[in-house]
Amino acid sequence: MAPQNTQTKLAIALWEKLFGLLIDEYGTANGKPYLIPDLKHFATEGRQVHICFDQDNKPETVQRVRTAISRMGRLLVNEGCSLRVIDLPLGAEKGVDDFIVAKGQPAFDALYNTAVALELWEIKLFTLLTYPPAIALNQRFLGQLLLPEGEKLIVLKAPKGTGKTEWLATEVAKAHDQERRVLIITHRIQLGVATCNANRLNLQS
Repeated sequence: MAPQNTQTKLAIALWEKLFGLLIDEYGTANGKPYLIPDLKHFATEGRQVHICFDQDNKPETVQRVRTAISRMGRLLVNEGCSLRVIDLPLGAEKGVDDFIVAKGQPAFDALYNTAVALELWEIKLFTLLTYPPAIALNQRFLGQLLLPEGEKLIVLKAPKGTGKTEWLATEVAKAHDQERRVLIITHRIQLGVATCNANRLNLQS
């Protein structure tokens, strides 16, 4: 949990291996997770709680922290707390104290005041990429996107109408020239028909 500042908010530091949940001495889950007694003491009806864990760029750590936020958050909500989640931006500042020192109190106040409810935060996770992007663009259309060399799996995330289908057609043409097989899977029949027609592929529905 993170404070707006220590004079007006209560700050509670949580040990990483516990994340506020009770586990056994070997670090494994001990049945259903439940709040450690020290934290449960503060989980009272109507209490406003903000969760703000350290940020990390390691995918396995990010996933572990997100799971802990969801589990602990649900337990706090079940106790009647009003819970919101603060996501620290990626950067050199790992924790909230580092962030306040580097960016100033107003910068953290902005994060604090725009924190989202647990349910909305969990929904937002479905729209996020697990790994940090190798290429980030700030333009209307994708254009001639150059892919990193040697990558086996490419995940392309872009809004509708930015040229994803046109870019895919270029990549399919390259594969045809190299006599490589191409399989396109889509959840929309109309998009599948248009894509296959544009790329000279057989359609199976």
